[in-house]
Order: sequence, then C-alpha cells, then structure tokens
Amino acid sequence: MFYSVLLFCLLHSLLSLSLLFVSPYLTIRTRYQKRVITRTNSYYYGPIEGTPFSLAISLPEPYGHYRVDGQIEVKRRDENYTQYFKGKNWRVHPDWVYCDNPSISISGIPFNTPEEAIRVFLEQAMKNAANVRWRTSSVRPHVYETLSCEKDLVQSLVFDAKATDIDPKKCGPPKTPSKYE
Repeated sequence: MFYSVLLFCLLHSLLSLSLLFVSPYLTIRTRYQKRVITRTNSYYYGPIEGTPFSLAISLPEPYGHYRVDGQIEVKRRDENYTQYFKGKNWRVHPDWVYCDNPSISISGIPFNTPEEAIRVFLEQAMKNAANVRWRTSSVRPHVYETLSCEKDLVQSLVFDAKATDIDPKKCGPPKTPSKYE
C-alpha cells in the first residue's frame, strides 16, 4: 500500500511531540478500494502538556472557510416575530448592545434587561413599520422618542430564533427502523 512521504513526516512529528500544521493533498480509497476520493485535509497537532501524548485533528478543506450570514428583514412584517421570543429560556450576548437603552422606555418604565428591550422593539415593529428605528452612525445626539436598535444584530437574532424554533407538536415520536425493513 502506498503512503505519502508527507504522512510519514506527519506521523514522526506527532510521535516526537512537536507542534505543527500541514495540509497534504490525499487520495482516499472507499467502498472496498473500488472508489477514490481526492481531497485536501488540514492536520493540526501538538503535544498535551504534562503527558507523553499528542493530539491531532484532521479537518477536510475548506472546513471553516464559509459562514452563514442570515437575517430576516423585520420591517417587512411577514409574520409575528415576537412568537420566537416568548418565555425566559433565551438570552442575548451580554457584551453586545442590541438596542439603545434610554433611561425610560416608551411606556415610562425602564428596561430591566436587553431581552425586554428587544421584545418591546419587535412589538412596536409589528404594530407599524414606521416604529422601527435603526441605530445610525451619525454624530448627532440620539433622540430617544423611539427605541433604536442595531439592525444587523437584531435581524440576525430574529433569523437565529426562527431557525432554531422547534415545535414539539409537529415532531412525532422518533422513528426506529425495524431490523427487517
């Protein structure tokens, strides 16, 4: 069986506890040696401190080179997006500012959490698209007549909430295949 010299170097480096990264071009045989796949894998490996062991991870290329950037246009009001934000089983990132937090909300009650501000913002957007005010990068001082939010963060949050919303009523019991099928 033919092995690449690069793979032997990889094995030697792994056994000698060195830290390295390589991306060899490989041919892999599958289906009882009847089919051949050619691809590039990235190998990351290094020693585990305090032990005589190494750890190696092999990832097919271009793993991690692409990103999903999904957003839902909240102003279009295609559906009621507040349905995805009911209950208390969700949080926003604590270091990110989704909405400007004026000292007093529209109803005169201060927002206790960023989640509450997002709920109010989406409720206002459902009532009237003119209520949607996106934060601008203007140097003028903010006018807090309405709540303003970061467009990309809020629309991505709505996309994520919709994509991960699972209705247990629509999901049936898991189907276990019969061993005779």
